[in-house]
Amino acid sequence: MVRGGDVLEATGAYTLAQPVLTSPDGAERLSAERLTPGVFAVLGTRPLLGRLFVTSEAAAGSEPVALLNHAFWVSRFGGDPGVIGRRLVLDGRPTTVVGVMPEGFDGPRSLGRIQLWLPLSLAAPVTPPATVMIFGRLREGVTPLAAEARLDGISRGLPGGAAWQPWCVADHRRSSL
Repeated sequence: MVRGGDVLEATGAYTLAQPVLTSPDGAERLSAERLTPGVFAVLGTRPLLGRLFVTSEAAAGSEPVALLNHAFWVSRFGGDPGVIGRRLVLDGRPTTVVGVMPEGFDGPRSLGRIQLWLPLSLAAPVTPPATVMIFGRLREGVTPLAAEARLDGISRGLPGGAAWQPWCVADHRRSSL
């Protein structure tokens, strides 16, 4: 993804999505995020049940899988731990539930409205007008200013490098009080 390994210890990307869930009760548009598997390493989170996405699930043509938001799991499935392995029909495709995220996890945007997460393939085209956000965790000892300078240099070498600007580098590490 972003070749900033000397300044970033983990990277991830996400975009918003609105898949349609079809069930015997009818169709419902959901609020979702498509994420690269690296997002979870950046955010340092684990699922409450099941597992996270694996790299192969973000490849174009892979079998669709989903992670459920805790509140969505409770409201839609009654908190049933047997939901792991269940198939949902999203956008007309059977999609296997592989995990449930812990209560309070809202994804990279932390807006509290996301109902589920789907893998994001950066090799496949993203449907406009979607924007893909790329972010990472700074390596220990790297300042935001140093990271921004390094990432600016990398972006100039990317196809359409100007489109990757501007970088917003901030230090969101929690201080120990």
